[in-house]
Amino acid sequence: MSEKGLLETFFVDTKPLYEKNKDSIHKYNTQIIPKSFLIGMVTVAIPILFSIFRKSMRAALPGYLSAFFVIGLLWLLYAFKKVKIYPILYAYAFATSLYGLVIYLSIVRFPDRSAGTALIYFAIVPLLIMDRSHRVNIYTFSLFAFHLIFAFIFKDISMAMVDAVNTFISVVLGVLFGRLLFISRLNTFEFSRQLMIEKETDFLTGLSNRRRLYKDLETIRDKKINDIGILMMDIDYFKEYNDNYGHIDGDRYLRELSYMLQNFEKVYPVKFYRFGGEEFVCITTGINEGQILRLADNIRQSTKNLSNQKMMLSVSIGVSICDINCYKSIESFLVKADEALYKAKKLGRDRVEVER
Repeated sequence: MSEKGLLETFFVDTKPLYEKNKDSIHKYNTQIIPKSFLIGMVTVAIPILFSIFRKSMRAALPGYLSAFFVIGLLWLLYAFKKVKIYPILYAYAFATSLYGLVIYLSIVRFPDRSAGTALIYFAIVPLLIMDRSHRVNIYTFSLFAFHLIFAFIFKDISMAMVDAVNTFISVVLGVLFGRLLFISRLNTFEFSRQLMIEKETDFLTGLSNRRRLYKDLETIRDKKINDIGILMMDIDYFKEYNDNYGHIDGDRYLRELSYMLQNFEKVYPVKFYRFGGEEFVCITTGINEGQILRLADNIRQSTKNLSNQKMMLSVSIGVSICDINCYKSIESFLVKADEALYKAKKLGRDRVEVER
């Protein structure tokens, strides 16, 4: 990377990437926080153990013990599911507990020494917290400012000046490398997200594919979401359309139909999937049976108005109204809708049938 490219990296707007990858960031923080607690406790435990053999280290023992127990308490609290949903708060709490140890060692216990622990702290903390850069920077520079104030109040002026210069360099390095690491992680999350979208999107139509359908059904089941509507749609006589006009025109029609379905997603609480061939599936949430049936008939009527067709095509739609908890497997969510679709085709096509 050139010097110009590196400089531009520091000022790039990361908010769009951050918003798109919030779930991945949350998952990362959820996984990394308990590991940070463990590493922190082990790190603090080392000087505690050494103090048994070295009298010179016993003077700082209260600070190390306090930090050890505070981190341990945070670790225990993090085990509760209700508070585990806020991992970033625990990241800041963990960093603050270590900051307390830094203040104790640098200002209270060893005011006649340079702030060696603070140098390490300010260089590492921006690397540990996976959060928006401006929040991490405000937090880090605030702690630096407090340490600087305490140093000039409680330390010799010459020692305070040395601490000011050294810790400032440490903070700047920590913030800069933290920014680079933050952007690198964001790019990794975005690459994974795009790869997953590619895996879960039908190339021809742009709709979600069967893989994503089953994933979403699992989520619905796991979250115990009730009053789910499932629509299974099949284009009537589409094989004949392909035979008469060719697959290029057939693909063009599928794309136009999919575009129409995507417009429905903007208006209704629904999601469409290409199930395979000329079959599509729709999942509805939060609307009652009457609204679901009106939606299905609206789709059926709108299909006839598509302009990109050389013969009039229609769709048959099978609707399943179900309580998601009453089904035993993912496949069974679709069985009733498939049965209703079969019934609609058997009764003449271009119609909506429902199974409960």
